[in-house]
Amino acid sequence: EVEFHAIVKTPSWIRAERLRIFANGEKAAETKLKPKKGAPMHFEGRYAFTPARDTWYVLVVDGKEGMGPVNAMDAAPFAFTNPIWVDRDGDGKFTAAKVGQR
Repeated sequence: EVEFHAIVKTPSWIRAERLRIFANGEKAAETKLKPKKGAPMHFEGRYAFTPARDTWYVLVVDGKEGMGPVNAMDAAPFAFTNPIWVDRDGDGKFTAAKVGQR
């Protein structure tokens, strides 16, 4: 089993609205975050997976509302982790899933 302890913290001017976890490029979990306008956010969640094969995971946080006066382009928030590689078969290397395999 693989467990992630995800922590999302934002200042008051960033409104992150969802956390998604991708496994081998496919959405494996999604949590809607509940930002309060004008307030900082602190979210913690635990997610457990039991991969059937070697799997890479990426956690992504984003929102729709722009980051206002702090960002000249008023871009929406977007953050992600580097891939987290899980060697399920324990052979010391990562063997990617074939196209169409999960």
